Amino acid sequence: MYQISILALVLKYCCRANTSSLHKLHLFSWSLYSETNKIELKTLIKNNYRAHIPHWTVDPAVNRALSLAIADGICELTKNKKYKLTTIGMELVDKVDKDHDLFCDEKIFLNFIGKQLTDEIVDKLMTKRI
Repeated sequence: MYQISILALVLKYCCRANTSSLHKLHLFSWSLYSETNKIELKTLIKNNYRAHIPHWTVDPAVNRALSLAIADGICELTKNKKYKLTTIGMELVDKVDKDHDLFCDEKIFLNFIGKQLTDEIVDKLMTKRI
């Protein structure tokens, strides 16, 4: 449930139209793994995406969590192969937001990042065009 909740928070806090590519979800999952990774992502954004970011990992747990989230109606896979938060997912995020003891550090970090890291930027980072 942890990973599903994190993915729902990322979709709500950090994704335009509550929709994201798989690569972006993996990037956020990697960034939340450690303080070092959080600093790496913050530095990248502060430096207008010109700083070096290590290759982030593709975590099979993210893929499993997405499959479960889709099965539970928390998110859906769009025609464009992007993941979109559903009404049920929004209700989950609302419950998590109301509990100030849950995911405190994660919510602070995700609010800091906000929606400034687009799918297009993530794609460019993956191909090292920026």
